Amino acid sequence: MRPHAEAVPPGSPAVPLDDLAGEPAEAARTIVGRVGLLLVANLSALTGLLVYFGWRRSETQAQALGVDESIFGLTTQEYVLRSVGPVFALLALLGVVLLAWLWFDHWLARLVSGRAWAVRWVGRLLVVGSAGPFVAAYAAQPYWPAQAYVAFPLAISAGLLMLWYRTHLRQRYGARAMPRYELLRGLVALGCAVCVFWSVSNYAEVLGDFLAEDFSVRLAEQPAVVVYSSDPLHLDTGAVETETVGPDGAAFRYRYSGLRFMDRRGGRYFLVARDWSLGRGTVIVLRDDERIRLEFVRG
Repeated sequence: MRPHAEAVPPGSPAVPLDDLAGEPAEAARTIVGRVGLLLVANLSALTGLLVYFGWRRSETQAQALGVDESIFGLTTQEYVLRSVGPVFALLALLGVVLLAWLWFDHWLARLVSGRAWAVRWVGRLLVVGSAGPFVAAYAAQPYWPAQAYVAFPLAISAGLLMLWYRTHLRQRYGARAMPRYELLRGLVALGCAVCVFWSVSNYAEVLGDFLAEDFSVRLAEQPAVVVYSSDPLHLDTGAVETETVGPDGAAFRYRYSGLRFMDRRGGRYFLVARDWSLGRGTVIVLRDDERIRLEFVRG
């Protein structure tokens, strides 16, 4: 005896119930997977951006100080920590600009929707205006050189986005579809990403030079250092004063004064003479061991 079969309305597709139950779950897994991949990709890109910024800033600062960045022995974590504040400030600014762009896109979409002549005129304005950010950055260079140096790549990116937006309007509201639209969008996205990294690199250079200059200007505010050693260190540089304060065989026979503290990394002290400057002077590197004693003095 055949089992009772439920009647199916005429014209309805014969879809198994198992397939209907599995479609939402499969779609959910696909969406979650795509979101996860997007988050991982963005996190990796952001981490790389932070590490690059920290390295570039440290390299520029070290070169201005007259040393090589590698002698400080900074770790990847230290690069990231040095970059969080400046990079996130720049990304926050870009976020505000993008939000303003979204509002402008929403307003413009209502203006040109169904008006082919408006699309043509807005496209012409975008072509002319695409050179505006570049001209503004170039004109600001004599007055605000550091800001213009950072903004110049972003100006190029803004021009690219305006040209692409013209194509986007023609694709969305024009009478015919634009050929190779997806390829063009990918190329513009790649160009904007390169410009962002370029701008971040310029920002790191500006910040590194500023920190080196600030250290030189505020050298007198750095802690004074007096070094005692059992053996002569031959610190015959700048305003460093050498004195013999103990007999032969004393644990700390020699004393060196006139030094200022710069940094301490990897068990090494980086010191400079009190008359050190960016144009001249020597960076002294001392290992932290039992034959050397350092005293940090106020005033």
